[in-house]
Amino acid sequence: MTDTTLPTPVDANRPDRPGGGAPVASVDYEFAKRTGRAIVNPGPQVSSDEAAAIVADLRAAAASAVGPVAETSALTAPADAPAPLVVDRAGWISANVDSFRSMLDPVVDKLNATKKSSTNATAAAIGGKVTGAEMGGLLAFLSSKVLGQYDLAPGGTPRLLLVAPNIVAVERELELVPGDFRLWVCLHEETHRVQFTAVPWLRGYLNTQIGEVVATADVDGAALAGMLREAVKRISEAARPGSLLLVYDHMIDEDQPDLQSLITSLNVALVTPGGSEYTVAECREWLEGAGFRFIRAHRLPIGNDTVVVAERTG
Repeated sequence: MTDTTLPTPVDANRPDRPGGGAPVASVDYEFAKRTGRAIVNPGPQVSSDEAAAIVADLRAAAASAVGPVAETSALTAPADAPAPLVVDRAGWISANVDSFRSMLDPVVDKLNATKKSSTNATAAAIGGKVTGAEMGGLLAFLSSKVLGQYDLAPGGTPRLLLVAPNIVAVERELELVPGDFRLWVCLHEETHRVQFTAVPWLRGYLNTQIGEVVATADVDGAALAGMLREAVKRISEAARPGSLLLVYDHMIDEDQPDLQSLITSLNVALVTPGGSEYTVAECREWLEGAGFRFIRAHRLPIGNDTVVVAERTG
């Protein structure tokens, strides 16, 4: 259920990085794509003839949506703006990995520049694949939740993506009239396409803002932990007695270690300057030091995500 193959952008493993070759800190983006494709549920089962008909119908619905959106908004996409692209879930994953690649390059460069000790190529490769697997797994999960998306594509060609399997899945689940629902989706998504193509400066402005936020992010593990401690202190000063505080973050539960926790912690240690995920016990210590009473920590079933619940005393 795809339109065409998405173009592959220039490899993020650029030769102008300090030292050349494999970076100290990296994400294996191709491994992220392979992981996502390997574990994603492809969605509703259709024959090749049905798939071709669905793609053709979505193309037609997208074309039909152009006129009403232009008339209602008084905005028109330029004639040379890329047409919407019909993709499957694997195609959506690939497009978003490419966008992540462009956005995360400045962070990777910053990590390479601030890393105090060298990391050999094997360690960098392991770290890159672990991070790539995490990215691929996350995008595989999200790929079933999106009907359409205007991809800003910071390092490539921006275009509207229509995720055919998800549109068909919703049609079937809600027993909708396919033609009506597909046109409704395309009207909604065409609005976003017009927003970004009829206003030439908007995409560049948003990409610049995102780039500035990413480029100025503090990637030092100790600094991030210090920011969390300071945030807890400030919240404590403003909170009334009896107020509840939830801390939702990656944490290692020393009482219940598992392979995923250990691998992720190893990866963080490999790719960040002296960094590692903090433990539930450390989080509890920060909370109690700021005047909170630790109530409980709840480990979520995916990854190292943990929710810590605490109450302001006094």
